[in-house]
Amino acid sequence: MKIKITCISIALLATIIVNAQITTVNRNIKKEVSNVDATNLYKDIKRNAQSRTTLLKKIANKNKKGHINADWAKSGETDEYRGLIKIPAISFPGYVRVTLTHADKDLGPKMSITAAGSKGGVIITGSPGATENNRTRTAHFSVHPGMTYDVIIEPHNDPESYIPPIPYKLEWEYTGLEDIYEPNDTQKQAKYIDLNKTVTAYAIVGHIKNGVAGNDENLNDWYSVVLDESKKIHINTLSAPNDTNLDIRLYDASGKSLGISRGFNSITSSRSLSKGVYLIQVKCLLKNNGYRKVQYQSKPVPDHFKKPYKFMVSKV
Repeated sequence: MKIKITCISIALLATIIVNAQITTVNRNIKKEVSNVDATNLYKDIKRNAQSRTTLLKKIANKNKKGHINADWAKSGETDEYRGLIKIPAISFPGYVRVTLTHADKDLGPKMSITAAGSKGGVIITGSPGATENNRTRTAHFSVHPGMTYDVIIEPHNDPESYIPPIPYKLEWEYTGLEDIYEPNDTQKQAKYIDLNKTVTAYAIVGHIKNGVAGNDENLNDWYSVVLDESKKIHINTLSAPNDTNLDIRLYDASGKSLGISRGFNSITSSRSLSKGVYLIQVKCLLKNNGYRKVQYQSKPVPDHFKKPYKFMVSKV
């Protein structure tokens, strides 16, 4: 009975927090927009706000895991698990840890992970390195809501002493990063934010394909702000993961660039802007030492897998 009460209390607390977030956002939207001459503005911005139901579902789905106990029944066998890792469509971007373990110290298990349906390349591949534990193969990679990933495993080394069957365990665990502004990868998905309030979000870019290209939409986070008077806009990064640069740009409500120089981690409009709606693009770029996946267990998990970025927009 105590366990049930605890679970209900946690769910109730999550509901209260989400309701408070939604109420605050809607109240602030109405307050800001009331001072701007635009008939349909409130409807357009509110359409992009997170609903209470959606946020609660995302919170419920932010931790998923599974495992398979099987064996390599014959020498050189390759086992394919198509569609093994399924990320809920209503969830947060995040990352998955995959671990393959077995008892034979000489095999050095090889593991390949790909985005289902993606052609060319892989997300994760290879066997343990020279400094790794040959009985274990662990990898981490960033994932995107609604995506499915395939896993292929095989014993990398095949010594003469290899006597099948060799049992193994394949485990995976998804961790969703609680970003209430997602999805906001496009201008149409831009989420309303308040002036002079700290925005907390994650720079993680989930794999939709086997690789991440510089023009992929999921590199971007889009936000919208409302100016109720003619002023300059200043956008300042308060903190960011140590492996990430935030490329910040400013657009008008139609999505047209204002011709203001882009800025890494901060930007200020060079002139006063008329009252109205403006779009902010935050492009999450890796620094030279950054990476979006971890091939081996000896490497640390990327900082942007764990630490959010924070910024604030103000009038000057």
